[in-house]
Amino acid sequence: MGKTKTHKKVAVTGICGGIGPYLLNELTGAGHHVIGIDMNKLDIGIKVRKADLRKMGEALWALENAEVVVHFGAIAELEQQANHVTFSNNASATCNVFEASRILGIKRVILASSVSAYGFCWASQKFPPRFLPLDETHPLLGQDCYALSKAVCEEIAAAYNRLLGMDAICLRFPWAVLPQFYEKWFLDAMHGCPDDAAWRHLWAYCDVRDLAQAVRLAVEHPQSLGFKTFNVIADDHVLSPEPILNLIKSYFPQVPVKEESLQGDATAIDNSKIKKILGFKPRHTWRMHADLEKWRKSRANS
Repeated sequence: MGKTKTHKKVAVTGICGGIGPYLLNELTGAGHHVIGIDMNKLDIGIKVRKADLRKMGEALWALENAEVVVHFGAIAELEQQANHVTFSNNASATCNVFEASRILGIKRVILASSVSAYGFCWASQKFPPRFLPLDETHPLLGQDCYALSKAVCEEIAAAYNRLLGMDAICLRFPWAVLPQFYEKWFLDAMHGCPDDAAWRHLWAYCDVRDLAQAVRLAVEHPQSLGFKTFNVIADDHVLSPEPILNLIKSYFPQVPVKEESLQGDATAIDNSKIKKILGFKPRHTWRMHADLEKWRKSRANS
């Protein structure tokens, strides 16, 4: 599988969010022209088109002249807004992005989805996965409006692919880690109890620089991809020095497990599909920043 050498005009919605600068650096560093779109107009080094994507006219204006759309503009967590606001914002903005892309003749839309779509992250009624490692075939079993919004946004993507043959690529992101947060995050983890939060993500995470890499690979892929969902996950599990099988047996003792795929520091969410199809290679790990021996001793003495 080779890379295209063609530089693209890439519209990035939500460009002023936390991952925005990393997307901008990754895409412009590869020679692409980025059209930044956001409801907030911040100084990020390029001109930003201020648009409310819930309004169709503004979506059409914002995406004008783009060849590829990367849609990150969304309420990114359950508790940022009231439930109905989270759902309606995410679903309506996504629908408008796809409809505007149809009108403008844009052939590829890359959607920032989430592992939250599987349903574990924000579940009020806790439940186990059907199997591990969890891959893209696992059903979406959300109980909350954020998970529901992500599932519906993926259905919108699939519908526009069926309608037009459009490339509709859904990248399911986990816990996204900014480089500057590592030190505080892991110090807090050593003195707190992160496992109860980490299991909801199935101990999965990804550095934002690797998330940006996944986006670029989706932008550049030279063949038509159709409708695809991809788990974008680091190769190792996060916030515990324990082997992944120990964690799974502790939290999910009844879940069917392919043990050969879950050895040592492996992740409980399968990332092999995006590696095979897009050539994704995670380069950053929290283990570069954590003193695991000190952590193990602190856990043993607590």
